[in-house]
Amino acid sequence: MKNTTTDYNGNKVNIKEMKDSLRLNFPSYAQKDISDEGEPFLSNCVIRDAACGCTIKGNGTLQFPLMVHHCAKHSQ
Repeated sequence: MKNTTTDYNGNKVNIKEMKDSLRLNFPSYAQKDISDEGEPFLSNCVIRDAACGCTIKGNGTLQFPLMVHHCAKHSQ
């Protein structure tokens, strides 16, 4: 099992410390976690793509607000 992973900015991150931080410092209705191999994932959150191109994403929290992105047809 790996002890560290690399974040988006190229920094080494301790996997256990990151897991603890996600669970304690940023609570929300979505489960933000990281696998034992260092792969981040979200569960219990909304991601919906409509056939027209509109999307709905988020958890309805301050950290991850519910966002509606309208397609060209519905943005007018």
